[in-house]
Amino acid sequence: MAKHWRMCLFVGITSVIGSIGWFTAASFENAAYVKALGQVEFFITLLLTYRIFKERISRIEYLGMLLIIVSVVILLLWA
Repeated sequence: MAKHWRMCLFVGITSVIGSIGWFTAASFENAAYVKALGQVEFFITLLLTYRIFKERISRIEYLGMLLIIVSVVILLLWA
């Protein structure tokens, strides 16, 4: 841990900022909408996996992305 203290500090600080963002968003908007929009995290994770680790995106992951997009659009149209 002492060897990687900078990375640990970065992870800790970004986690705190993320939690503050979630709680702030949930206080201003319905938690269901915040969580649905938060699924964008999946896209960011896949992009980083593709860019950094050169992993291929599978068909099931493409299907997951499509389902997230469709569900967020339905939620936005319904609201």
